[in-house]
Amino acid sequence: MTYMKRNYQHSKWTSINEVKGWRHFEVINVNKKTNELELFSVCKKKIKVTVSEAELENRNKWLPSWRILEAANDE
Repeated sequence: MTYMKRNYQHSKWTSINEVKGWRHFEVINVNKKTNELELFSVCKKKIKVTVSEAELENRNKWLPSWRILEAANDE
């Protein structure tokens, strides 16, 4: 049995690179069997993505909480 490192339900995340045109997401579903999380864009709730726990914990891809990133990252 695998365990997730933390409680992700309803946690907020900022993507370093835009995902489907958006950066700010919130976790809505946690699949503990596959270690995958479903997130939705807080600006457009119909936009949903599924990521692994390992990808979400990669600070080169995702940052915890909602953050304003410098314009240089938008290239």
